[in-house]
Amino acid sequence: MYLLTIKIGDLADVCLWWKHGANFGIFDKHLKLFRQDGVFEIKRRPFLALNKGSVFVLKGPRQCGKTTYVKQLVERQLSDLKFHPDCIVYFSCDFLTSRELREKITWFFDSRPSLQLLFLFLDEINEVRGWDVELKWLADNGLLDRCCVVATGSRPAEIKRAAEKSPGRGQVFCNFKPLNFRDYVLNLSRHFRHERLFPVNFEQRLRNSKISLESSLGEIEKNVNALLPFSKELRELFGYYLLTGGFPKPITIFFKNFKETDLPNEIPSNLYQDFILSVLGDLNGLGLRDETVRQLLEKILSNYASKYDFNG
Repeated sequence: MYLLTIKIGDLADVCLWWKHGANFGIFDKHLKLFRQDGVFEIKRRPFLALNKGSVFVLKGPRQCGKTTYVKQLVERQLSDLKFHPDCIVYFSCDFLTSRELREKITWFFDSRPSLQLLFLFLDEINEVRGWDVELKWLADNGLLDRCCVVATGSRPAEIKRAAEKSPGRGQVFCNFKPLNFRDYVLNLSRHFRHERLFPVNFEQRLRNSKISLESSLGEIEKNVNALLPFSKELRELFGYYLLTGGFPKPITIFFKNFKETDLPNEIPSNLYQDFILSVLGDLNGLGLRDETVRQLLEKILSNYASKYDFNG
């Protein structure tokens, strides 16, 4: 009983709503960064309808906002829909075995027999070998009859292969991607008023100009001409985009003091290093060696404007 109490205490430090209820966002590191200083807020996604029997898998690269979105879903279930905090659990699967994950899920269900609807959030589920089997186990044992599952994963190719092995089981897959350049500029212009970088009419002109490669040449020319007066601002913003990418954390750090100083902050080198390591870790999870990946990336970067294949 003592060991179980310690584990539950540790879990309460992750499931902060068990301690703080609907106000847990004040203490949650992901939601605090999301709202930090009002500098940058990634575009809002529509909330999923979390109903009994639903299984949602949010797939996309690390650092693109999946965990923050999960915490927003939790906040909505508590604040807007008035569910009890005990209905909701969040497990980070980074260092779990399939057996440990099943034990945690079993404990969660067994400890709440009177609750008719439970919400199970599984972050980075692809780190668990055989995770698709665990979702199948939930369905086969009737546990989905009283719960909704939201899982995240950072290796879309692996998730797709696993899904193909168990078709027709009701999973809904949602793609999460870093911001493209257009959405990057629109988000910054909305949340970051800066007269030099975002002149009057710039945001509205950009919203009205959306170019598709399937558009006619005349339509493309019309939209390009509409943005030409802002080419200087777009070049500067694109230079920043190359440094931050479409990822919320480096964007927030980069622009934190820009409004007051007109100078961006330097992005810490460890943030780039963490991103590189996470990418290499995901590729290792797919069975690719570091050296192979590095050679491929170097070749792609040195030939990005040329036509090439595996023969050279």
